[in-house]
Amino acid sequence: MTTSPPTNKNSREKILMLSSIASVSVAFILVVIKAFSVRFSGSNAVLASLADSGLDLVASLITLFSVRYAQAPPDEDHRYGHGKAEALAGMFQAGLVAISCVLIGTSSVERLIHPVEIRPEGGAIWVMIISIILTTVLISFQTWALRQTGSIATKGDRAHYLSDLLSNAVALVGIFLAIKFKILFADAIAGLFITIWLFIGAWHIATEAIDHLLDKEAPEDVREKIREIILSIDKVRGMHDLRTRVSGKWLHVQLHLELPPNLTLQEAHPIVVEAEARIREAYPDTDTIIHADPDEEGEPHGHPEFGLH
Repeated sequence: MTTSPPTNKNSREKILMLSSIASVSVAFILVVIKAFSVRFSGSNAVLASLADSGLDLVASLITLFSVRYAQAPPDEDHRYGHGKAEALAGMFQAGLVAISCVLIGTSSVERLIHPVEIRPEGGAIWVMIISIILTTVLISFQTWALRQTGSIATKGDRAHYLSDLLSNAVALVGIFLAIKFKILFADAIAGLFITIWLFIGAWHIATEAIDHLLDKEAPEDVREKIREIILSIDKVRGMHDLRTRVSGKWLHVQLHLELPPNLTLQEAHPIVVEAEARIREAYPDTDTIIHADPDEEGEPHGHPEFGLH
């Protein structure tokens, strides 16, 4: 669970949009230069990297639109907001990457069996160097954006480009060995390494997206922090039935607050309001629902399947 710092809402949206646009721009540039390089060099490693950049472009476009949609406020049809759009985008990205793994892996195995000489005139090495430089600049910007916004979408996009940075470095080594020392299988092995790396990345993206779509609980450190906040409030005797889930940037929290049974509704209400405010102070993008119970005297309620009492 990545929580957002208390950044101004408009500033947060601008930072996320700038980060997404930068991601799309870099991916587009890399697709163009790598396509030219593959056309003239025949490098399998550059081909693998081209496929990766092509997926990056699609993924970055999806991230751009999903971030924009996920930022939309709750409406009458989506009372919990639109945060899960990011998780849906993640599942789509993972599917694209998985398809690419199959294609690149097949091509790399074919090159291992039937090596092909790489032609240096395609500028394959320079293309990979340029890719590394552009990707490093983008990651630096995304790191800053992540610190400012805590966006899960930006975190995922940044992780993807971090894997690109490593895969480009490996591809560069493979191309250099193939051209300089005529170790032709090095290019194919680099392609296989990129394939494996992409598959691992796809698995992580899909796993995180599934967790969000299936309403997995927030990490235990977040839940423990919420417990500490609640139990530090004056007149609160305890709490139970804490339930959390993450939807995009939003953290949804539900809990039962145990209060002295002699409090009137008018006296209990400010305590509930204070509890909500303190949670939101720690986690600004939080929607909280708190039910007040008389300590030790409340009747059991709630559906038993959810462990409520």
